[in-house]
Amino acid sequence: MEIRGIDVSAWQGKIDWKTVADYSMGFAILRITEAGNVIDSYFEQNFSECRKYNIPVGAYKYSYAMTVAEIQSEARKVVEVLNGRKLQYPVWLDLEWNNQRSLGAEQIHKLAEAFEKIITAAGYKFGIYCNVDWYLNVICSHLKKYDFWIARYPASDNGTLQERLRPDFGVGWQYSSKAKIPGISGTVDRNIFYKDYNEAKDIEKENTVMTKSEAINVVLGIAEEEIGYLEKKNNSQLDSKTGNAGSANYTKYWRDIKPSYQGQPWCAAFISWCFMKAFGLDNAKKLLKHWPYVYCPTLGVLFVKNANPKVGDIVIFKHGDTFTHTGFVTKVTGDRFWTIEGNTSGASGIVANGGGVCQKSYYNSNLPGTKF
Repeated sequence: MEIRGIDVSAWQGKIDWKTVADYSMGFAILRITEAGNVIDSYFEQNFSECRKYNIPVGAYKYSYAMTVAEIQSEARKVVEVLNGRKLQYPVWLDLEWNNQRSLGAEQIHKLAEAFEKIITAAGYKFGIYCNVDWYLNVICSHLKKYDFWIARYPASDNGTLQERLRPDFGVGWQYSSKAKIPGISGTVDRNIFYKDYNEAKDIEKENTVMTKSEAINVVLGIAEEEIGYLEKKNNSQLDSKTGNAGSANYTKYWRDIKPSYQGQPWCAAFISWCFMKAFGLDNAKKLLKHWPYVYCPTLGVLFVKNANPKVGDIVIFKHGDTFTHTGFVTKVTGDRFWTIEGNTSGASGIVANGGGVCQKSYYNSNLPGTKF
């Protein structure tokens, strides 16, 4: 099995990701931060566009650390920038800086494992990127239990794969740094992975059958990826997670499900959008029994209303005599349940018509009238 993709950074500038996706892109590994723990200036845009066009994503961090404390700082910054967003491919620690070579294999081992510990504790896969020379002459045997992505291409690199240089180790091979593909104006790194990290199912294929549990996991996974999205001041930067933040109820959710409602409260629109992304438009319409779900009291009429939550339920919060807000139930422990909600805030209690997608928790006994 060979999966072909690219790795990119701000050096590629603005990328036409639709064209890249149409070129049949198996993955994209995005630089997340650069020297000084500064976020790559194109990371957010690249990440958003890859998700938009269903390109599986990983990240890489070129390390400038010389001490354990410094590499821990680099790792924490990576986790902070990702902010719980899902990656299909690992976070790759790029070990090639010549200054680090002087530290010796034992210290490099300590640096790599300090980075790995923070990355995996945050729920991400971990791997190491380096060239063949580093792998053979600098990397100690203890580190070779991890997945390696190996760089190897000729001095006369012209963008094509040179079979004679294919390494016989590693799960991935960066075979060119000077490839040309549609959608990128300059050159770009090309890669092959032999390991398919993207385990997500194509949920929009016809005749796909899921169990109830699988369906719940799919829709909650999509909702989870949206945590931190902020509504916009106007129709600009709708796909950016935090750009152009405002309080005018402009979101990508309305744009994608009912553009004429743009500017209206969107907690229910968020539910509809997640269903559409998970199961396709036709199935979303069937599952929600009307389209789009925009008014909380309607859901209370169309579905059986339960008093106690279960994972995967849609919660409809009651304020006074009216259902006023909604979200997904993601976890239940005794009387307490956790949610992901659109159009809310992180403040305690029910916050309808807030400014973003947030994860929250409540005690059911404190919410008379709320149903699931």
